[in-house]
Amino acid sequence: MIEPARYLFGILAGGLVGLTLGLFGGGGSMLAVPLMLYGVGVPNAHVALGTSAVAVAANALLNLVNHARLGDIRWRCALTHSAAVLPVPLSAPPSASPFPAKICCCSLRC
Repeated sequence: MIEPARYLFGILAGGLVGLTLGLFGGGGSMLAVPLMLYGVGVPNAHVALGTSAVAVAANALLNLVNHARLGDIRWRCALTHSAAVLPVPLSAPPSASPFPAKICCCSLRC
């Protein structure tokens, strides 16, 4: 269980990550995962990665809605790109990794 003080730190760290995403348009996961592991106290690197991925997906969805309302999306291009890209990660098994988990996570204390 995570202590209450770490929840506050998590909120502040999330704000920092959000500010970074707003300023630079990407790279939030590079900050979010280490902050969750070492600052908030998430005990598992895979949980931190998955949590970060959900946050990134939610952010992307909200921005998609806003840009769609403004007419900033070339839908034909976006759908063509998605059709070409999506089959690759969807066809890979969950265990597909070029490195064993111990090598990937040695620096993350898994």
